[in-house]
Amino acid sequence: MVEVEGLLFGFGPRWVIIQGGGNMSGKRAIYVLGAGFFFIFGCGGGSSSSDGAINLAPVWQDFTVDLTEDESGRTVPAATDDNPDDSLAYAGLLDSVTINTDGSITLQENYCGTTTGEVSVSDGTETTTVNATVNVTCVDDPAAGISASLTPSLITSDSTPAGTCTALDIDGGTSMQYKWQLDGVDQGPLAEYNLPVSYAGTLVAGTELGFYCAADNVVSNVFVTSVKDVSPQAINFAVMMHLESQLNFITDLSSLQRYNNTLQRVIDTFAAYGAKITIESEKAYPRLAIDYGQETLLNYALANKQGVGTHCDIGTTGSTQELTEQYRTNKSVVDAIVGEDNNLGCSGGWGPNDFLGAAGDAGFSYLDAPVLLAYQSIPVDERPINPDTGSNFTDEEIAVMSGKYFHDPLPVTTPDRFYPKRLSTIVQEAPVGEGIVLLTGSLGEWATLSEGRKNCQEPSSDCKLDDHDVNYIMSQIEIFNGQKEPTTVNLMYFHMPILEFYMPPTQDQAFAILESWLGQMQEKVSDGTIQWVTMKEAYEKFVLAE
Repeated sequence: MVEVEGLLFGFGPRWVIIQGGGNMSGKRAIYVLGAGFFFIFGCGGGSSSSDGAINLAPVWQDFTVDLTEDESGRTVPAATDDNPDDSLAYAGLLDSVTINTDGSITLQENYCGTTTGEVSVSDGTETTTVNATVNVTCVDDPAAGISASLTPSLITSDSTPAGTCTALDIDGGTSMQYKWQLDGVDQGPLAEYNLPVSYAGTLVAGTELGFYCAADNVVSNVFVTSVKDVSPQAINFAVMMHLESQLNFITDLSSLQRYNNTLQRVIDTFAAYGAKITIESEKAYPRLAIDYGQETLLNYALANKQGVGTHCDIGTTGSTQELTEQYRTNKSVVDAIVGEDNNLGCSGGWGPNDFLGAAGDAGFSYLDAPVLLAYQSIPVDERPINPDTGSNFTDEEIAVMSGKYFHDPLPVTTPDRFYPKRLSTIVQEAPVGEGIVLLTGSLGEWATLSEGRKNCQEPSSDCKLDDHDVNYIMSQIEIFNGQKEPTTVNLMYFHMPILEFYMPPTQDQAFAILESWLGQMQEKVSDGTIQWVTMKEAYEKFVLAE
């Protein structure tokens, strides 16, 4: 069936040119003879405008396009149109291939393969649909996310380290290689990697073992670890001495000089036995030294290879911000004397507020002498179990006014309490200073070691320094030495108040007990059971081993 498209009037022979459309492609010529009028028939595929002009659909043929993976800038073969003023719009979605309106081809990232389907072109009125085939040749993408790792986490001289390579390879089947390093020097050429590989060479304590991977000419990180000594660690042993803020008995230059003489004698005694003590100062001592024109003995301690730190006896009230400022004030006083690098930690300052977070915010790297009182800032269900009750320690039990557990070591379990740890590892929802290191491992206060601090709160109690306390220290060393983990950094220490050495007539007796104990400790150093450390050295050992 054909339709009458219009009438042609005229006289004489002539050619009439008709543009085809739809199923009639190309141009057709009709030769008209004589005068009169004629019918002109159309065969579909076009439309008439209001002025009688005929609009025919764009002409397009089935096509094939060949591309490579992730190629851009290619277009489909162009369609033709009878009207040069028409704007052609292309469209088509073939699996992972998109034909945009301007005829450009967009490939989904990393797509390769062959896809077929119908695509179309429109002049705004008429649409032509054809079949298209798009062939996308695959390209090998470089591997991404290459990383290297080593196990175990702690490598000793008798370990057999295993290296593991991982990578994100979208193409699959990427060949990977690996290489070992010793002290930064490659050990041979890259080798093919299939499964986790073990290091077959000899490891020496103190060297650095490295491992890295490569794929598609991309090199991973170099995983480096220090090789530790396989021999069991000695017990790191330390002693603290607080120069507390309660120095009201120093009322003149003579009493300050006697106090300094006592402190110097303590330092000299430790140095003479090759032992170490950490002197932790409060604000009062430096201010008294300034008032009376004297030097503190903090730098004297450093010169004799002893340690220094801050004592933070700041009370038990105030907001976290106020507590932070008090910690910071105490720290700045000691910093001004010995320098920040020598003053990394403090003890004291426990209470029901966020003391642990405040200490971290104030710039301290570690806290020593952690006692149960510190748990008042921690939820009850995260506190240790009271062995006397079988339940978590309550506020009432560890409050100062209880006169019982507040100064007992933290945590109370043995031997776990002799391993330093970060706050975040023992508290589920740690306060702000979660990165601060807790130097747990305190045995308590020297004169009350054998009796137990909670039994020495009553004024009538007879908890004096004697040989029983020395024997307690030595027994704890023997017990822990048989239980300790061989390669984990440990610490055992106690607090030695200076007033036990300052006040006559017990001063000479206290020094006699001290020297007797230090002599026994020399034997433990000789047989490798203990090694002396300052509190700062214990902190640095822990950080190095992390």
